[in-house]
Amino acid sequence: MKKVLLALEASTPAPALLEFAAAYCPANDLLVGVFLEDLSYRSYLTFFGEEYFAFDATLLQQAEQEAARGLQQNIAYCQQFFQVQQRSFKVHLGQGVPSAELVQESLFADLILVSYNTFFSSVTGNAGMLSDVLGQAHCPILLIPDQHRPLQALLIAYDGKPNSVFAIRQFSLLCPNLSHHLPATLLHVRSGTETQPDRNLMDEYVSVHYPGVRVVERTGIPEKEIVELAHELAPAIVIMGAFGRNALSRFFTRSTAHQLLQERALPVFIAHH
Repeated sequence: MKKVLLALEASTPAPALLEFAAAYCPANDLLVGVFLEDLSYRSYLTFFGEEYFAFDATLLQQAEQEAARGLQQNIAYCQQFFQVQQRSFKVHLGQGVPSAELVQESLFADLILVSYNTFFSSVTGNAGMLSDVLGQAHCPILLIPDQHRPLQALLIAYDGKPNSVFAIRQFSLLCPNLSHHLPATLLHVRSGTETQPDRNLMDEYVSVHYPGVRVVERTGIPEKEIVELAHELAPAIVIMGAFGRNALSRFFTRSTAHQLLQERALPVFIAHH
């Protein structure tokens, strides 16, 4: 049994995320909806003083009431969805900075499911929040596209570094139903004539946890090759360990991540030590 967090905007339904959880999380998993409500705007009351907001106090009150109604409606929607699915579902309310709330919750979870839409919305922020959570989360994260499509394959991106091995191991432990039943492709990318360290050991390890895995070798820019092969296999989950605790992997810098993140078309599993 695992504890899986569903990162949800407070008042915005995420049907694709719920459908993914129902389809691919084992029936005995505990699903916890973390409803992220950004209340940082209230800090302006302290910073500027109440007189600053005197001209629109009514509008502010109306906005708060509307947000509260939206939150309750979204909670009821999720509860009804999982009741129909006969799945265990709990509600946690996050009130503060969404990225910090989610990172704190991740310390007591096995996996986070989050949709691209949550991070790219005008409410919770943009890819900056995505970077914060991916870099600091205490458990793996699975990014879910805004449209649910049944999965057809797994793409394992190995870059020769410990984080990618860790991600491959974590996915097989957390998602055995997927790692054992979906066709998997292990991608090695060479940027020149050099070979990746411990490649034979990696191939051997993956073959144990991903039965029938296909090994593919390409030469070129790793980020480009990952995206191209992922689209060839789509709909597929990309498994990678791209983030470190102290610095972002170059894969998720603005220059190299633009295509994958902006398209929001592929599920991506991220894990790091």
